[in-house]
Amino acid sequence: MGIELLVKHWEHLQFSPLFIQLALYLCAPETLEMAKASINRCGDKRPLFKHIDMFFGFMTSGRSEKLTLAHLSALLPWLEYCSDLSVRTLADFCVQNGFMKWAETNVEPEFNRRSQSATEPVPGQIPPAIGKSSRFFPREEDLIKELDLIEADTRGHKLGAIHVWINNFSRRPVSQGALWDALDSWFQKSPNTGRLSVVAQAIELAGNRDQLALLTKYKIDRDPERVEELISNATFVVKSRTLN
Repeated sequence: MGIELLVKHWEHLQFSPLFIQLALYLCAPETLEMAKASINRCGDKRPLFKHIDMFFGFMTSGRSEKLTLAHLSALLPWLEYCSDLSVRTLADFCVQNGFMKWAETNVEPEFNRRSQSATEPVPGQIPPAIGKSSRFFPREEDLIKELDLIEADTRGHKLGAIHVWINNFSRRPVSQGALWDALDSWFQKSPNTGRLSVVAQAIELAGNRDQLALLTKYKIDRDPERVEELISNATFVVKSRTLN
């Protein structure tokens, strides 16, 4: 349905969630005003935005490519009424499509507002994003806290947790450099074989030859055989992977 047709029939469509979402999606000045008026006349606004991430097609091939800054701006005034999943999907779209700065400015405050009611994860458990209390827009201290949770895992799931932690960087507006800076700072605070194991596994999974220097950056006095084993294994994996 085009703008003119929607305007013509708006009197009969103005309280339909589907057509309110369409008015926002069209993001023309008149349709945005129409949607605003209808939304403001509703008491419970949340149902109007149900599955709006699917309507806009944030993660739908063939549709997400058509979205512009105007579409994001059309949703901005109404983010508080969107579901957690819709807001997360919007953030994912921004990270994957070059709108990281916009997300940091406009979506991060909404994430922070919602995170205030989130419960703390249990030590040793992998948080959901990695986790429920982990921020989608982390600072270095947040990343270090996540590493502390991985270190506290007593169930033998550290490798899987590190894998999840690294993979989530592709879905967060954080540079790969921030990953290695956080690992460096975390390792420096308490150089030991346990932390060296985490660093080595991270380097094996995603590092290159530049990151190998981190393995020997801080002196570890205990268990020299284990230290040598971890360094040798990680070095072999990375050099084998980067032969070409």
